[in-house]
Amino acid sequence: MDSKITVVSEWDAAGFHVAQFKTNELAIFTYYVESDGQAAIIDPTFDINVYLDFLKKRSATLALVFLTHYHADFLAGHTQLGLPVVMGPGAKREANTFAVKEAADGEYLELGSVRIQVIHTPGHTLESSCYLLYDKNNVPSALFTGDTVFLGDVGRPDLAMDSTHNKHDLAGLLYDSVQRLKTFDDNIRVYPAHGAGSACGKSIGGGNFCTLGQQKLTNYGFTLTDRENFITQVGNISEPPKYFFYDSSLNQKGPSQEYH
Repeated sequence: MDSKITVVSEWDAAGFHVAQFKTNELAIFTYYVESDGQAAIIDPTFDINVYLDFLKKRSATLALVFLTHYHADFLAGHTQLGLPVVMGPGAKREANTFAVKEAADGEYLELGSVRIQVIHTPGHTLESSCYLLYDKNNVPSALFTGDTVFLGDVGRPDLAMDSTHNKHDLAGLLYDSVQRLKTFDDNIRVYPAHGAGSACGKSIGGGNFCTLGQQKLTNYGFTLTDRENFITQVGNISEPPKYFFYDSSLNQKGPSQEYH
């Protein structure tokens, strides 16, 4: 296994196994979810051999590939795994260079004896979505939040601006998305796409995962209840690295081996 990518947590619960991988240099989290020998990978990096080796070790079959959004801080491996990529509403890609399963908000996808629900949470980007894992007893157990929610932080709203959406607009959408997530059960485990040190948030806290209830108490994005104040606070962020826009464009095109 690539020494730069390590398994930092594993969790066995009712009908599923979750493994959390960390790419140390960029504080990236990738997730492996398995149920009854069927596996899903969420937000893979370009170094897919790490995940393929884990699949082999677990004697599991890859059934689903998820991307929470088009990442800007790294080249993702979603196009290399040989399956249509599950994304949320509005996940357009350039020139149809890879297959996308554009899921509807609220749609469920089956994985062994569990299921994963698509929760559209625009704001960081327009297509940003979280994925809610239900155990075999239909209990919501884990929320893979991408760059919508980090530990102690929320995603930056200045990476997907276009002719119709500026930073203020995106921050407003992010506020609405966070308010939606606040209605979910406190016991759900939050698995973000980045940890401390990433430039994808203002000041991401330490740790690998947390409960949603704890985030409701300690994450400033959850504690701000005034929409305009939220927009101001989230928008007060330093300029993103220039390469972010380049990586995002490549991820929409489908990066090839020449970029490795």
